[in-house]
Order: sequence, then structure tokens, then C-alpha cells
Amino acid sequence: FFFFFLMIRRPPRSTHCISSAASDVYKRQIVYVDRFINAKKIYLTLHEMHRVILAASLLAMKFYFDDPYNNKTFSRIGGITLEELNELEANFLIEIDYN
Repeated sequence: FFFFFLMIRRPPRSTHCISSAASDVYKRQIVYVDRFINAKKIYLTLHEMHRVILAASLLAMKFYFDDPYNNKTFSRIGGITLEELNELEANFLIEIDYN
């Protein structure tokens, strides 16, 4: 997950608040992915990792923002159906034992 850390850089002063929140979202996303992989004790293929990262991104955005993108938008961004994303989100929460 080293490439996620490369995406987190100190922003210019004018966008510090927005970038700080985005940085927090990336960090939360990494935590969620790590919890999922440790809970499942498996290795993921690129196809599976795509869906795990998409679900982790969705949940991290929902955690930090009052008005995040909706699931329909995330499904379009991720290239999967809305039904599949809803199922991924529910299963992801169960697997990481989210309270």
C-alpha cells in the first residue's frame, strides 16, 4: 500500500483545509483496506483489489464528509453496477467488523 502514501503530500497553503480532509480520507481508506485483508487472511487479485479499494474509498468518504458522493456516482466511477456496489459496501462493513 506504499503507493497510497505517495498520494498524500503537503498541500499549498490556500487548499490546506480541503487537502487535509482528502489526506485523512486516504489514511482512513488504508486502514479499512488493511482491516479487510487482515480479517480475510487472503491475497487479492487486481480485480478484487479494485473492488476493495472502491468500497474502502466510499466508506472513508462517508466517514469524513457530511455530504459525500452517493453510491450511484461511485458505481459510475468504479465501473460497476449500483447493486454490486451496495452489496460490496454491506459485505465490507461486515468483514471489517464495523460498529
